[in-house]
Amino acid sequence: MTGSLTLASGVTQSINVTLSGPLPAPGVYEGFVTVSGAANPINIPYLYVVGDGVPYNLLSIAGNGDDGTLVK
Repeated sequence: MTGSLTLASGVTQSINVTLSGPLPAPGVYEGFVTVSGAANPINIPYLYVVGDGVPYNLLSIAGNGDDGTLVK
């Protein structure tokens, strides 16, 4: 989605950028919010991560390190 806000020179304005709508498919979504108009545009990066509910990269903190069983 693209939106814009135009300001006169020397004027400041706060904005909130929000994400709405249905939850997208699991994955990583990234991009930039671009502030332009000056000599050099400013690109503000964003990252939105949607998990699939499956644990990833779990490390055992007890047991033999392979399956989590406790070794006595």
